[in-house]
Amino acid sequence: MYLKALEIQGFKSFPDKTVLTFDHDVTAIVGPNGSGKSNISDAIRWVMGEQSTKALRGGKMEDVIFGGTARRKQLGFAEVSLVLDNTGHLFDREESEVMVTRRYYRSGESEYYINRHAVRLKDVNELFMDTGLGREGYSIIGQGKIDEILSVKSADRREVFEEAAGISRYRHRKEDAERKLERTEENLVRINDKIDELELQVEPLRAQSEKAKKYLILRDELRGLEISLWMEQLDKIRANTIKITSDFENAARQKEEAQHEVESLYAAAEGYAAQMREKDMEAEGLRFQMQQREADANECERAIAVLKSQIQSNLENADRVKRELEAQEGRAGSISAQIADRRARLDEISARMVELKAGLEESEAQSRTESKSAGILQAELEALREKAAVESASAAEAKALLSALAAAAQELLDRDEAVRQELSAGEARISQTHAEGDGVRRELEQAREDRNALLNVISGYALRVEARQKKAKSAEERHVKLQMEENALSARIHMLTEMEKLYEGYSKAVKLVMGEAGRGSLRGVHGPVAGLVHVPDAYTVAIEIALGAAMQNIVVEREEDGKAAISYLKRRDGGRCTFLPL
Repeated sequence: MYLKALEIQGFKSFPDKTVLTFDHDVTAIVGPNGSGKSNISDAIRWVMGEQSTKALRGGKMEDVIFGGTARRKQLGFAEVSLVLDNTGHLFDREESEVMVTRRYYRSGESEYYINRHAVRLKDVNELFMDTGLGREGYSIIGQGKIDEILSVKSADRREVFEEAAGISRYRHRKEDAERKLERTEENLVRINDKIDELELQVEPLRAQSEKAKKYLILRDELRGLEISLWMEQLDKIRANTIKITSDFENAARQKEEAQHEVESLYAAAEGYAAQMREKDMEAEGLRFQMQQREADANECERAIAVLKSQIQSNLENADRVKRELEAQEGRAGSISAQIADRRARLDEISARMVELKAGLEESEAQSRTESKSAGILQAELEALREKAAVESASAAEAKALLSALAAAAQELLDRDEAVRQELSAGEARISQTHAEGDGVRRELEQAREDRNALLNVISGYALRVEARQKKAKSAEERHVKLQMEENALSARIHMLTEMEKLYEGYSKAVKLVMGEAGRGSLRGVHGPVAGLVHVPDAYTVAIEIALGAAMQNIVVEREEDGKAAISYLKRRDGGRCTFLPL
């Protein structure tokens, strides 16, 4: 075996990675004082596990990391790798080359590697035992080391000779075995003390155990009864919820249908109301037309009155003319020359009067007053014709007056006929208006009856909607009640879950261990047996009775995890607990 290479990075005066290769020949490193020759031997000593900062010529372990200069920053770690030849298998390893690496950070963390695999410092020390290397070996002899070996006690010199003889490994193993035996004897003494102490508690614990078993049996029965009661209540609540939900959905659907029907009825009522408004408008128009017709009839009556007054005036004029003719009877001889002419004109007037008489006879059925007036005029004309011979002087005036009277009579007849026709047309329109008004009144009455029927239907639907709203309200109240019961059950389930999380019913030691494991301080803790074993409900009581106090035993991954938990209980004075490593 010989040293093949040394890799240094960040150690003391080696900020950059430096590789020193050593051949089979003797290698010597020379240089002036302060050049860093001793740093190489310190690096070899440090990588082999040296823990003394005084031996490394420093005040603290952080001093081995490059501290920086005026031009270079300090580094955050120091790393040294020692490469040794193992072709002779001096080390108990199959590799032909062994690389030991040590890395130290400014945070105080230290890492060890053998052939790039992380190991402990103890593994590094055991690797170099009986090889002459290591912290206590004689492979590195510094200045004054020989004087120190010669001047120390014989017991200290013995370590050097044991290392050279190759028995230091067995001495360390012997010392470790002796320390373990001492700790075992101490543990045996403590165990015997605890056994003596616990023997005094056996009888009280046996009585408590019997009570606990009875309690567990009664608790399981109570739990079974409570679960059965809860399941039954849950089934009832679920059935009631389904029924209430279906009733609520039916009520909501019926409510929607009723609302649609009410809306359609309201729409129909609006239509009927619009029709009633239209009929009212039509009736108002008919009333206005009737008023117009009545006004026209009044106008016609006023015109007839005017015509009657005119006829009366004409009669008075005819009387006046007759009186004048009677007064002029004595003057017939003076106008005989004009008789012939007057007679001819009277003949024409007679012919015209015949025509007027025919016209008057035709209109006699329509206007009795006008016919009577025409008859009076004809009689007067006959009297005038008989007196024409004696009244030739005033014949021209009478003829002119008669012509005017005939024209006036004809005009009166024409106006009377027109007025009668207008009266007939107005009466026909009035009859038609009355008939239409009767029809509108009947339609109005029918619309009112339909409206009343629709209001009755709407009232019926409103009552049904109100009843369904009450039913829906009661269903909603039942739903709220069931929701409250469900919330109460959920709260109870949550409470039981929290009790399970807090390990209620377990001993103080189990609670402390599980709480610490939950915080991550204890590793490899799986939990108590009662929380890891799952069986059908029919066998829970039997399993609990069979396990007994073992239900509170804690299952851990390894024996070291159980020992760590026991140490924690000892520090906290948390009581006793049994651990079952997998």
